[in-house]
Amino acid sequence: MSRLAAVAGLIALLAVMGVLFFADLGSVPLFSVGEPREAMQVADAFDHANWILPLRNGTELPSKPPLYHWLAAATALAIGRVDEWGVRLPSAVLAALTVLAVVWFGARRWDVAAGLFGGFILATSIDFIRYARWARVDMTLTACLTAAWMAFDRAVASPIPPPLMLWTFYISMGLAALAKGPVGLALPMLVALVYLGLRGELRRLRDLKVIPGLALAVAIPAAWYVAAIATGGMPFVRKQIMRENIIHFLGTGEATANESHPIYYYLNALIMGFIPWSLFLIPLAIYLVQIRRQPARRPYDLPLLWIAVVLAFYTAAASKRAGYIVAAYPGAAVALGAWWSRLQRARDTLSAPLRWLLYAAVGVTAALAGIVLLTLLAQAIGLDPLESIRPLLHRKDQMNIPLVREVVSTHWPAALAWAATLAASAWLLSAGARRMQWALVFAALVLGVTATAAVVNDAFTPRLARDRSYKPFMAETQRVAGDSDRLFFYKKFDYGAVFYARRTIPVVDRLPESPAWLILPDYELNRLPTAERARLTVLSRSEGTGPEGRDRLLLVWVAPGQSSPAPPNPHDPEPDPDPDPE
Repeated sequence: MSRLAAVAGLIALLAVMGVLFFADLGSVPLFSVGEPREAMQVADAFDHANWILPLRNGTELPSKPPLYHWLAAATALAIGRVDEWGVRLPSAVLAALTVLAVVWFGARRWDVAAGLFGGFILATSIDFIRYARWARVDMTLTACLTAAWMAFDRAVASPIPPPLMLWTFYISMGLAALAKGPVGLALPMLVALVYLGLRGELRRLRDLKVIPGLALAVAIPAAWYVAAIATGGMPFVRKQIMRENIIHFLGTGEATANESHPIYYYLNALIMGFIPWSLFLIPLAIYLVQIRRQPARRPYDLPLLWIAVVLAFYTAAASKRAGYIVAAYPGAAVALGAWWSRLQRARDTLSAPLRWLLYAAVGVTAALAGIVLLTLLAQAIGLDPLESIRPLLHRKDQMNIPLVREVVSTHWPAALAWAATLAASAWLLSAGARRMQWALVFAALVLGVTATAAVVNDAFTPRLARDRSYKPFMAETQRVAGDSDRLFFYKKFDYGAVFYARRTIPVVDRLPESPAWLILPDYELNRLPTAERARLTVLSRSEGTGPEGRDRLLLVWVAPGQSSPAPPNPHDPEPDPDPDPE
């Protein structure tokens, strides 16, 4: 690849990341469970300088270490406020740095084209895009783990490990643990031991300065854990050390139903989350089998081992979530990028089975693009193809069908541009496959994913957030109740509602006897006895339906009861019965 082509490719990659990771990053209000849950800790650190153990609603202990929250709080200090853009920016920046790390690694290991192909693959995989735009800890963990295994690769590639790469390995491990707990130490060490063991080079552990290195890696999170235990005591130990790490991994009765999945769960998660590139993992596997005895196979060992260890580790855990394996995506992107670089150079030497597998993967991708295109066109002319597939969809996806219809009808210029881009992408896929011009196929895939993700981020997600976020409701609540200490949640609080209130709102289990404002879901109102309902006056009802799309909040005024006990103290700790998984 010429220098000019490499520069042009890097500029194009930066543009794609700008569109997919950063565009309109702060325009969508928080509406899920996870984002405001983490953002509340950022707000607590920013508002009250509570950096060691930032709390949720003034009482609830955090479930993860604070590296992400520190980064977001530092961003808030820099811009002078806590908002949607600030709490999401660390994930977007770390995602972009991870993509650039893949480019660097591929260029060092193979060639510049391999690095750029890998960067585009990672930047345009569906779940990686989602987590790059979310205020969650997962991208912080992914970035740190990626730095760790890449630094390890560079360290063991030389007879004497370069000090910079060696200590980057251990420091990245420590930061990964500070992002999400002991898993940040366990995964890199497992990879290092298995990699050296398979190569018969365990003696090289001496060169890697394991004892001082691990001491440094452990010291980074340990400094915070000691301070957090001193601050939070046994409740912190039970929640974040015992439950979040040991109990969730072993599944001793506390893994919830939606976290328990079959052993093949992560295979499905990888296929769906790494779309469209997961369709090319089988051709890649066939190619690696074909060259298994050749020197060209060896550079793939560590990226493949990284994928295998991440998948195996989380498969062994009782608690499973698709976001856990995002850390494996950089390894998959590196391997696919290297393979694609070779593919475009040696297209005439492909074996027949490999060629037909490539045709099949391209055909499936083109068919998916065609189905989406036909669906858009049918919806535009008044048909309703979405209704016909409703029974095949998950309940949550069925709830989004009206939103898709509305987005197509109200954002028709974007829908039209999307349809045109998909048509062009499908044509380029077909033409590139026929001529075996795999770089053209690659460009078509990047084009289709970028257009699709841009439309989702620009049109669908804001519409979904508008339907579910409690931001307008809490603005009205603050206008009515002001800073009164007589504002309470009934039975439980909502993370998004508290984040937008930017204050502690205590939780009560029964109606206050003294006059008060009360926030409660509408279904709780109907559960109250008639005599208690008579004391309530509904002042406002949220338009947002909450993270699950089914709970509207009410702001009610509670008239005085028979007696007037003292109001609850907002600083008294509340029980935290929920597992609060990531």
